[in-house]
Formats: sequence, structure tokens, C-alpha cells
Amino acid sequence: MPYPLAEPGQLDVLAGEFPQVRTVRADVRDAAALRVAVARAEAEFGGLDAAVAAAAVMLGGGPVWEQTDA
Repeated sequence: MPYPLAEPGQLDVLAGEFPQVRTVRADVRDAAALRVAVARAEAEFGGLDAAVAAAAVMLGGGPVWEQTDA
């Protein structure tokens, strides 16, 4: 990979700037781990309106909105 991956500590530093943000490190394919994350949100915030389970590594290319169907 031509660029370094982010470190967990970098996420913690960024999240620390926003007191309402909670981070969860889990494999997005692990349903039990996701249930724990939802339970945490329910306990801390009284519910969960939306969640983003995002995991990706991309090489090359460009922004999605600049890609063609070809």
C-alpha cells in the first residue's frame, strides 16, 4: 500500500474533539460486536438513529463521483 493506514490513536484524538462522539473498534462482519455497539448507544443516548459501519482500503482510482461506468 503506497500510504500508511490510520492508527487507532488518531481516531481517539479526533473523536476527543467532539464530546458527543463515541468510537467503537469492531469487525463490521461481527454481528455480536455490532450488537454491543448498538447497546452502548442505547444505554448512553437512549437510542440509535443511525450508524455507519465503514471499513475500506482503496488503492488508485479517484473520487467515486469522478468515475465513469466504463
